[in-house]
Order: sequence, then C-alpha cells, then structure tokens
Amino acid sequence: MAGSSPLDKHTLVKQLRTTFGEVVGVTGDGTNDAPALHEADIGLAMGIAGAEVTVNVAALLVNFSLACMTGSAPLTVVQLLWVNMIMDTLGALALATEPPNDDLMKRAPVGRKGNFISNVMWRNILGQSLYQFVVIWFLQTSRKMGLFCLGT
Repeated sequence: MAGSSPLDKHTLVKQLRTTFGEVVGVTGDGTNDAPALHEADIGLAMGIAGAEVTVNVAALLVNFSLACMTGSAPLTVVQLLWVNMIMDTLGALALATEPPNDDLMKRAPVGRKGNFISNVMWRNILGQSLYQFVVIWFLQTSRKMGLFCLGT
C-alpha cells in the first residue's frame, strides 16, 4: 500500500475495521498517511513527529525540574540532542539484534479488547523512567551543590 493514494489507504483501513471487524495497525511517515493512521486501531507515525517524542521523558523531566529549581537548565540543547541520538541508537540496536523467532509468527493477534501494553510493560516503563529520573536528578543536584564534579 506504500504507493497508494491517501484515500485508498483510508478506505482499506475503514473496510477492514468495519466490514470484517479486524484490528488494524498502520505505520506512516508523512502527512498524507494521517487519515489512515487516525482510522486505524493502532497508528504509528514515523519520522520527526512520531516515535522520537516519548524517547527522552526522563531527560526532559530532569532538565525541566532542575531548571525550575536552580534557574538554569543543566543540559544544553546540544547535549539534549546527543542524549536523543544515543537513546535512539541503542533502541534501534536492541530491535535489530534480536534473533528471529518462529513462535512470534504463530502467536495469535491481540484482539480489539486486549491490552496493547501489558501491566508488566507499564511497570517496566514507569519503573525505568522513575529510576533514570532519580539517578540523573541526584547527579545533577549533587554537581550543583559541589559534592562532586561530572565534568565541565
């Protein structure tokens, strides 16, 4: 469907959902994919406005909270871009190096009523975000108070 018109993509997604009752997932990389992404049960927007948005939650929380507390942001824009690039690279490597598994293709799809993100996944996501936030916040506040130096 990559070369199809936006109307064709939207029509296909709508027919699969309404006529056949299927759970539909769509990925898109442009504004022309927006109608199909909106109509789908699961829409993943790729590119500058898509997946990168949620990558740096811990870094942004630390930067914002310390900027409010101290009056100056601990990470510059260039440093935040480096953090973003490193985090994106490590995530891509994790996906690319996972060995193929035939059992994944035999597993039944998650139904319309099923959870896309399980409780264990939510626990891990929130736990890791909180852990990273606390560690980075501690290191930054310790540096600001002069307990030890993380660099210049």
